[in-house]
Amino acid sequence: MRQIVKWIRIIALTIACVDCLIMGVKLIDNDFNVLIEAHIVFACLLIQLFCTVYQLLGNKCPYCGRWREMNGAYCPHCGRKIPSSSK
Repeated sequence: MRQIVKWIRIIALTIACVDCLIMGVKLIDNDFNVLIEAHIVFACLLIQLFCTVYQLLGNKCPYCGRWREMNGAYCPHCGRKIPSSSK
């Protein structure tokens, strides 16, 4: 699931960057009708936010329940080995 979330973040970031470039070209050409592009960028930013929250909430030790800042093999708080399925 973590790989899926990672790829969703990459795709959303790519779409947002391309859409910002499209908005920039439109604005340079004095076409100020960029509402649709602005909505697409906003949706991509929301997807980025939800994926970040999901990754932060999913990075807990299954034994002590404390937040792990790194994805190491051991919990820095309780010292127990983290199963590979919860990484």
